[in-house]
Amino acid sequence: MKIMITGADGFAASRIIRAWQDRHEITGTTRSLLDFTDRDGTGRKIRELSPELVIHCGAVSDLAVCDREPESSRKVNVEGAENVAAACRESGSRMVLFSTDQVYFGGGVQGPHHEEEPLSPRRLYGKQKREAEERCRKVLPDVVILRMSWMFDYDKNRPGEHDTLVTSVRQALREGSRMQYPVYDFRSITYVGEMIRHLEKAIHLPGGIYNFGSPNEKSTYEVAEELLRLLGYGAELLVPNREAFADKPRDLRLSQDKLLSFGIRFGNTQEGLEACLLHENISKSNLYADFC
Repeated sequence: MKIMITGADGFAASRIIRAWQDRHEITGTTRSLLDFTDRDGTGRKIRELSPELVIHCGAVSDLAVCDREPESSRKVNVEGAENVAAACRESGSRMVLFSTDQVYFGGGVQGPHHEEEPLSPRRLYGKQKREAEERCRKVLPDVVILRMSWMFDYDKNRPGEHDTLVTSVRQALREGSRMQYPVYDFRSITYVGEMIRHLEKAIHLPGGIYNFGSPNEKSTYEVAEELLRLLGYGAELLVPNREAFADKPRDLRLSQDKLLSFGIRFGNTQEGLEACLLHENISKSNLYADFC
């Protein structure tokens, strides 16, 4: 397929590009190549490239930055996504929008969460992504929206890339420093390699919203504990954070029911950790292609 991916220097997009570069005709865009907050410019670029599929990963995903810079982050997360959807409608391109499990945080419903439940996100990032979903569906009813969770990989793609669970734990082990994770936090923590494997099928799903992450029954603390065990370490440096979300546990776990009805099944978080570590010794250039 001829595919355009926004946010090409980001965590997920950069890995999708690396996995698919020999299997599809991929154009990855960064802000220097496409400012999707510019509606006219976005339309021109997508018409010029004429992709069959646009995967919109570009976003301001740092919760603190969204809170600190509400106007500029909204321009990217909401208006930018709508601009891409409008351009896809004009060019006849399929669109996949990456959203977030943060839309479920604050709704008062315990997980695993279903796609149709009422949403009232607490943090601004979740509010912006919910609005982006709504606007994109209005402009482009056939859009496929994937609600992602916290993803991890065994290594970083480039200097300055944010840490994930695996890289953070390993850094703490190298330094001999204590690591602290919350015991009242439950999320569908997901191996990015498995996400990419299932994305190949997800791009053909009917238009709609889909949870896109691993099932998980363990708290974030327990997941870190399991990772240490898989790495061959004890939990001496692991400290339980019993303050975060103590008044009301955060439960952002994603139901798989809708995905399963289309034959897509994520392994659980432990299986994802095992797969991640298993594939670590494979050459980086072939890792995702082999896994997928």
